[in-house]
Amino acid sequence: MRNFYTVINTYDKKGFICFVFITGISKFAKGGVLSGLDDLVDISFSDDYSSIFGFTENEIIENFSAYIDAAAEKLSFTPQTLLNRLRDYYDGYFFGGTENVYNPVAIVSFFEKLDFVPYWIRTGSSEYMKKYLYDNKITLDYFVNTPISLEEITSPGEITNTIAPERFLYQAGYLTVRATEKKREIFYYLTYPNYEVRANMMSLITRNFISE
Repeated sequence: MRNFYTVINTYDKKGFICFVFITGISKFAKGGVLSGLDDLVDISFSDDYSSIFGFTENEIIENFSAYIDAAAEKLSFTPQTLLNRLRDYYDGYFFGGTENVYNPVAIVSFFEKLDFVPYWIRTGSSEYMKKYLYDNKITLDYFVNTPISLEEITSPGEITNTIAPERFLYQAGYLTVRATEKKREIFYYLTYPNYEVRANMMSLITRNFISE
């Protein structure tokens, strides 16, 4: 990976690259794998970019209205009922700013398949996650409503069994945060973003109990 980033850095300094956007499961320490790319700007929790990591509800209504109407008719829902169901299943990710975003993989897949199933979860390795949950003795409500600082979940690190579970699961997309304000101070706590993720976590944890 360091060689890959070194190539990007080399071509950037030669003037061949104007803009690069990098996303992934974890934020690596600049002193480690990203040592070959030392001028990154981290926008992971920037209010200015908080909605670019998914679809906002207004974007879905404005850009997928024809798909919403067609899906609602086929599934015998009203458009509003369909939107409510989409919100429960695929919304809920929070990266700062003022609103949540929907999982774009799940939304695009839903309008293709017209079925409420765990689309995004299927893109990862469930066996790896199952083992990770087992090794760390994580239960379904292990983190729910747990207060946490942004520094705890967004600090750089490598993906190993020693990484704090709350940090790994947040960066992997299995947890998100909610913000609440008390006495003009912002506090954050962990939770599951939506039904898709919570149901998958429940399935993995149940399989761990059954296999014991």
